[in-house]
Amino acid sequence: MMTQHPNDALVPLRKWIESEAKKQISSGAIASAGEKQHKKEVILRKTTIAFGIAELVRHSRDRHRAAPSALSLGEQFSIDNFLVRISRESATIAVAGDFSRRTWNDIKGVDMLLPQLSVEIV
Repeated sequence: MMTQHPNDALVPLRKWIESEAKKQISSGAIASAGEKQHKKEVILRKTTIAFGIAELVRHSRDRHRAAPSALSLGEQFSIDNFLVRISRESATIAVAGDFSRRTWNDIKGVDMLLPQLSVEIV
């Protein structure tokens, strides 16, 4: 079951991916010393989200075997069925277009809309 997180903002996975792409484009002028750190943070953010999705898919698949739902597995695993939970502060920064201040640890979890599942990132 998805839990309410008052200090977190929910971002559709598709929008989060677009935001990450914009961040990579806007940070093209990073000095070479910071470039290596930036690339590591990008990999960590993407890996964190991928891990969260994998856990939700695994759990959803197990539930589907036990009690098949009306949704096909293809519908459940659509990009539009996932939300990325980030800190509200990070969401405000992203809306302002200041992608340089976001870090890998602003990701709080990943949620699945149907069935309603969530995974915490600690």
